[in-house]
Amino acid sequence: MKLANEEGFPHRGGVDFFDNQVDPKTGTIRMRGVFTNEDRALIPGMFATVRLPAGPPVEALTIPQTAVVSDQDYKLVYVVNRESVVETRSIKLGRAHGPLRAVLEGLTPEDRVIINGLMMVRKGAKVEAQ
Repeated sequence: MKLANEEGFPHRGGVDFFDNQVDPKTGTIRMRGVFTNEDRALIPGMFATVRLPAGPPVEALTIPQTAVVSDQDYKLVYVVNRESVVETRSIKLGRAHGPLRAVLEGLTPEDRVIINGLMMVRKGAKVEAQ
């Protein structure tokens, strides 16, 4: 958990209750967290941001969200192949991690994804990667 004037998430705690239904008006689930408050920094009525892991950590290939192009229901990226020619790749996206998105299928760590100048790039064009 972090308060409005704090960086990162310095307060560690745990969930000791969560409701078994979603509120249809807000789309939220009611939960209760328990945090130590030794320095008395937390007082009733304060607002805080809480980050709650939804599962165990996993290794994932991530790319900037700005590199992803949408074409109807398809998600694509432009990559530069070994001959310095632009290709498109259909990908399957996972969760967002800040400005990055996890890629579940369609890319390997060796692929060179184009992240800048997407408006000028065309499939089959010869480029010089930097």
